[in-house]
Order: sequence, then structure tokens, then C-alpha cells
Amino acid sequence: MTFLDQKLAPSQQAMLHHLRKRREVSRADLGELAGLSSGAVTRFGRQLIDLGLVLEQSATKANGPGRPTQSLVLRPEGGLGIGFAVHPGWVEAVCIDFTGAELAHQRVAFDALTPAILAGIQKDFIASCSSAIKSVGHRVGIGLTLPGYVTDRPGRRHTVAGLEAWRDIDVPSFLSEELGFPAFVENDASAAALAEFYAPGTEDNAVLMCLTLGPGVGGGVVANGKLMRGAHGNAGEIGWLYPYGEPRPSARDFRETLASAGDDRSLLEWVSADVSPDHDVISDWCARAGKQLTLAVNAGGGWIDPDRLVITGPLPLPVLDETARILAQQDLFEIEENISRPVPRGSSFGSKAAAIGAAHLVFHALSFGEPVA
Repeated sequence: MTFLDQKLAPSQQAMLHHLRKRREVSRADLGELAGLSSGAVTRFGRQLIDLGLVLEQSATKANGPGRPTQSLVLRPEGGLGIGFAVHPGWVEAVCIDFTGAELAHQRVAFDALTPAILAGIQKDFIASCSSAIKSVGHRVGIGLTLPGYVTDRPGRRHTVAGLEAWRDIDVPSFLSEELGFPAFVENDASAAALAEFYAPGTEDNAVLMCLTLGPGVGGGVVANGKLMRGAHGNAGEIGWLYPYGEPRPSARDFRETLASAGDDRSLLEWVSADVSPDHDVISDWCARAGKQLTLAVNAGGGWIDPDRLVITGPLPLPVLDETARILAQQDLFEIEENISRPVPRGSSFGSKAAAIGAAHLVFHALSFGEPVA
């Protein structure tokens, strides 16, 4: 039995969710956040401690008269999430502990990516994390992002061009059998949204909206801490707003635009390069992409009323920042004055966001009782 097979009670899940977002919460605050009495917090907290997921922080002196406060914190060894994201030309791999702290990161280039090749890349990275795996025992899960939409066949995705070999495979089952750990699969945009939600130091957003500029254009939404997947797993499939054959606000389009201007570096080389948004071609691309994204923001923002908006994807961080800056200058949400609206921001994770989010899928499933493959 893995720790993901543990069926947590809804109150335990709620407590764990708020702890994962904040890392440390006093018992009093945790009761208020989760809607639980102090007795329930004590009882369920003890059970989470016994499961090895949570630690009790040493008592600290109270600010005023009364008993000292006590906090619950996530136990780093509570679990290990290993996430893989497939980008155009490379696989991004990240290993995080139960608090979300990054333990390892790697980028592996490829010419073609068959299931067997990816499994080999994953096994090598998992082997490099062996010491971390030993520290958590059986508490390990695998997450993977593949660009493409969910089909009506269980476990199957209609992956983008270049990844056709994946279309007839039950991907979660394939991964769990090959790697020996519970496996979760998501699209890159939804996984990136999860990474942005759990980013350290970020506010507890009611609705986070994430636009991912990858092989295509995708959207991800986290509402009240839960990943919005839609009725068929395809929420955020907004690529149709930007037809193929025309300029698009995507990482693939970015690379092709620079190649047309005489710079034939791969997208992986661009991600790793020291890039200035003052570069004429890059500046023009950011200006065009930022304006194009207005359509996606207004189409989705009017429905979900986000309080945080992040632009992410396998692009250099300055490009994401500049694209977000241009987007912020547009007429967004088309609403009157005196209504709060988020300011678009570039991701601080960049190409790592999807892999980090893939790793978080493991713990997110525990907090929300999602099925394990």
C-alpha cells in the first residue's frame, strides 16, 4: 500500500489542503480555515501526525496573555512528488518534497519521444533521486504533463504533432507499470496553474487563471484550491482561439519567429539563454502576443472572475514578463470601474512550471481524494 491509497476523511483533506498552501498554520487558524472545532482540529491533526504527513511545531510564546500558540506544519518526508513535463524538444524533470521544496531538477533534450524513450529518461532521473526516495519510503508518486486533449477512451490523450506515439496508450497505467509508482497525467497548462497556486509566498487566491504558451496556447484554472478540469478533462483547451497557420502567442511560434529572423536556436537554447526584451524581434513578438492574449483573457475572465492571472510556458522569463506587461495594458475583462481585476504577471517558474505542477499532482490527489492510477 502506498500513502496515496490512504482514504483521508474530508476534514483531514481540508486541513491538509490549507497546510499545503501555507506550510505552517496555527491550530486556531486551521480550525477557522477548515471550518472545524478546536477538538476536531486536535483529533484530525493527531491522525495526520500518525500518518507521517504533519508535524506539531514547538509551542511559541503567545503575543498576549493566555496559553502559547501551537502550529501544525507539513513534514518534508511526508511524501515525494516527481514531475515530468514534455516540451518541444526536451523533457523537464523536477523532484519536490511534501512541502513543495525543490530537491532536484534536470532538462533532457530529445529528437523523438516514444514511450520507451521517455520511460528511460524517467528511470534515470528517478535513480538520481534515490537518496530522497529512501528518506520517504513508499511515499512517492509520479506526475507527467503531455500537451494534448483528453479523448473519450480511458487514459488516452490526443497529443500534439510529434508525439503521435502516445495517442493509443493508457498513459497513467503505462507509467505506473513502467516506473512502479502511482502515476498522474495532466496537460501542461493545468499543471502549470497548480504550480503557480502552490508557489511559496503567494496569496490564497479564490480563482487563479493561468495562460500557458507552449506548443500551443492553453489555459488552466484553480478555483478554491481545486484544479478545474471540466466535465471531460478538457477545461482550458483554448488553442482554437488561435488558428494554426497564423501567428499565435505560443512558444513554438516564438521560436519560429526568431528562426525566420535568422536566429535558429532551439527553444531549449532560448529558455537557457540570457534574453533581453529590448531585442527588436523579441520585443515585437511580445507586443503581438500580449495583444493576442486579450481575447483569451476576456473570453475566460468574464466567466470565472479570477483574482490572479499568470502567464507561463517554456519561454525565457523576461519574455513572459514582457508579454504579461503588454497584456496588462490592454482593455481586459471589459468591465466598468470600481470592480477588482487582477494584473497579469509573468511566471517566476517559466519552463519548470509544468513539471513542478506535475509533481504537485501527487499531493493534490491526496488532499482532494482523487483516484490513483
